[in-house]
Amino acid sequence: MIKGKGLYAVNNLVDLNNELSLRLHLPLGSYDLDQLETPLTYTVAPAGATYPGIGKAAIDLANGLVLKDAKGFFGSPTADSTRAMITENTTHALVVVYAFGEFDASQIQKTVADSCKTYLGDCRVVDQFTVK
Repeated sequence: MIKGKGLYAVNNLVDLNNELSLRLHLPLGSYDLDQLETPLTYTVAPAGATYPGIGKAAIDLANGLVLKDAKGFFGSPTADSTRAMITENTTHALVVVYAFGEFDASQIQKTVADSCKTYLGDCRVVDQFTVK
């Protein structure tokens, strides 16, 4: 967007993820829950940690905030992995808003839930929570 190239279309959820990120001025990540194994954690990646990024080679995660499941790292505020990426076959998704500093969690959650229900057709928001 900054370079004036506009947004590219991928699929409904990825497109909504990108639009919400622009509207909220916050990074978002959407992940295919069927590709993840509990427990899910939010942590700091150790030195040398990487994963294959969407449309990119290995992403250097060292010392960055990352999402991790039983299989390893899968998401961050800057680049997501191919392992948990949203595809046309995704039926269960996790949408993460990476909000730092002062923010109104209830307003962000309402905006995300309302947008998902409005633009994703047969969508049901199962749970929302804040991790600090």
